[in-house]
Amino acid sequence: MRKAGTWLIFIYRVPSEPARKRTFVWRRLTQLGALYLQQAACLLPRNEANESSLRELAERVREFEGTATLLRAVSSDAQWEKSIIAAFNAERDSQYAKVSNETEKFLYEIQREEERKRYTLGELEELEEWLESLRRQIEKVKGRDFFKAAGATGTPGGVREPCS
Repeated sequence: MRKAGTWLIFIYRVPSEPARKRTFVWRRLTQLGALYLQQAACLLPRNEANESSLRELAERVREFEGTATLLRAVSSDAQWEKSIIAAFNAERDSQYAKVSNETEKFLYEIQREEERKRYTLGELEELEEWLESLRRQIEKVKGRDFFKAAGATGTPGGVREPCS
């Protein structure tokens, strides 16, 4: 459970070569939903899952012969915290919009196939895979939506659940 105003700051340095190590760290932080404050310094709301994930990532960074620092921080400025939460929500809104656009393409494709009335087994399998991909994408975004971004609610530009 996150206490109001509590954050995790993750600061790291990874050797520039091979690039795959830096890419690994960046991807993992993106998967967690971290917000970059500046290069190699990220922020996440403090909760047990985020703290555990960042501890594991710090260990991995050290295995890569880099350095990692994980700090707990308390927000002392309500305006700063409000702007940080807005930045997290903007990131999630963008991700929800991408899934929404993909969902619209998916629904258009189904409509097109329905009009043709020529479904093949291969086409049905492709649509089923696409649907599963959409479901995975939305679950990933929801998993990192720490502050209930507006894009999740189905507001204009918000995401629709793909054929639940």
